[in-house]
This record gives sequence, structure tokens and C-alpha cells, in this order.
Amino acid sequence: TAATMREIAAAAGMHVPTMYQYFRSKEEILELVYSWTIDQATFQARNTAIMSSRVARRSSLVSPK
Repeated sequence: TAATMREIAAAAGMHVPTMYQYFRSKEEILELVYSWTIDQATFQARNTAIMSSRVARRSSLVSPK
């Protein structure tokens, strides 16, 4: 079942009127959570790729040829 604004507000430790000061609707909250989640996943993927390339470069510098 879908969460109500009352349930979302309670989980956030806020009152419903306060939630509406920050968000127009549940859909806006969902969009922001989705966007934040995608941003975090992208950030983690980029960091993993950067670290992997650094490890690969270091390995190639110390590997016997």
C-alpha cells in the first residue's frame, strides 16, 4: 500500500504541515529521493572506477616485466 503524508512525516520526525512547507506532494518527495539515490549511485560508481584505475596503474608500475 502507498504511504500517506502522515506516515512519511512521522518517519521523518516532522508534522504534516511542516512537510508541506518543504514539499508540494508525495510525488515530489519520491522524485527527490529517486534523484538523490541515482546521484549517490553515480558518485559511488565513479569513485570505484577511479580507484580501480589507480590500483591498475600502480600494479603496472610494480609488476615485473
